[in-house]
Amino acid sequence: MRLKNLNGVNKIYMKQSDGIYIKEGDKEIFISASDNKFQTIKQNLLINDKQTIIKQLLKQSLIINRWEKYKNLDKIVDEIYNIIILFIKTDKDLSKCINTLKQIIEKKNILDFNKLLKYKNLNIYQHLSSTNFFKNKNLLEKLFKIKETMIGEGEILLTLITNCRKGKIVDLFLNDEYNKIYKQIELKSKNGRIGNEHYVRKYIDKLKNNKNNFGVIKTDSDSIIFKKILKCIPKLSIDEQIKILYNIRTEKCSILKDYFIEQIKAVLEEFKSIQYDKLMLAIQIYSYCSNLNANYLILLDNLDVLILHPSCLWNIYDQLLEYNIKIGYNISDRKGFSVTYIANK
Repeated sequence: MRLKNLNGVNKIYMKQSDGIYIKEGDKEIFISASDNKFQTIKQNLLINDKQTIIKQLLKQSLIINRWEKYKNLDKIVDEIYNIIILFIKTDKDLSKCINTLKQIIEKKNILDFNKLLKYKNLNIYQHLSSTNFFKNKNLLEKLFKIKETMIGEGEILLTLITNCRKGKIVDLFLNDEYNKIYKQIELKSKNGRIGNEHYVRKYIDKLKNNKNNFGVIKTDSDSIIFKKILKCIPKLSIDEQIKILYNIRTEKCSILKDYFIEQIKAVLEEFKSIQYDKLMLAIQIYSYCSNLNANYLILLDNLDVLILHPSCLWNIYDQLLEYNIKIGYNISDRKGFSVTYIANK
């Protein structure tokens, strides 16, 4: 086997089973199998001839998942490639990698997200087949972290290992061939933002400039303001609570005002005790997903997935009560509430 121009080396070739000869000009340097450099050189030698085909398969797999118009597609391919080659140690690994990429292109040996959506929460790693090259926690976690300005964590990974594709307005879309419909999915990883500020910014500025029930002053940060609201709101009448909760929504709401308010009222009246922070978040999710026409909102804690079905405000709030979710209230960067799903804690 030969490898040309690797890290400034003219030629590398296997000559003995217990080592590798490196030829630089007229000199030959023997690297024994016990040398620290041996495995790296052997690995590079192993995958060099397959570099082009691996990158081609990666690019093709992304193109069929609707990433073809993304301007940095080649950069993303290189980033994925540079990650996966770290996990190719043997001929068997190399073969498994190439076979898996071919299967992905054929939409085989991947996760059926239609089935996963039936769960409330799950771990992606546990559902992958052991015959899939990506069935490796460390590899999946590295791929999960790939993101850019317009790409959030998990988007690239999920289009590689599931039957989801890149969405236009939402993050992912999923064909449901059995029911002859498609589903739109929005993803939020650590500190993902729900909604834009719109109405809530005007409401907060109004609180800062007028006397109010919460003791808000001009120098208060958004986080302090929301802490004051959360502390005082249980003491107010239901009508006052409804008005406040409706006014702090972050989205320009496409839902009829009377219908929206009626749902807030129903939650306040029917639940024995209210977790106002989660109700505020539920209101943001309800308006945000309604405007996007998103069928699902998925919160990610690395490979752990929380699947929310934003059908109505009551349902969203009820789902949020079951899980450990960190909520942030800094909206001054023209974004809505931040949210972090904390799995198994």
